[in-house]
Amino acid sequence: MIASPRGDPRALDWQNRRIAIARARGPERLSGEWWSDSPFARDYWRCESDELEQEFLLYRDATGWKLQGWYD
Repeated sequence: MIASPRGDPRALDWQNRRIAIARARGPERLSGEWWSDSPFARDYWRCESDELEQEFLLYRDATGWKLQGWYD
């Protein structure tokens, strides 16, 4: 995963390929379980790739970036 200096995603490394992110909307922060011993906070980004002609959802948490899934 490559992010800009502002923190928005620019490219995704997936299946031994680097996929350029043409557009990224976000972040949208989701958090919960603040009352427990393991609260979470995630910043979600809805991304588009012109190369793949596909939209996908990424999030970043304390451990790094993750690919949440693809939109049909």
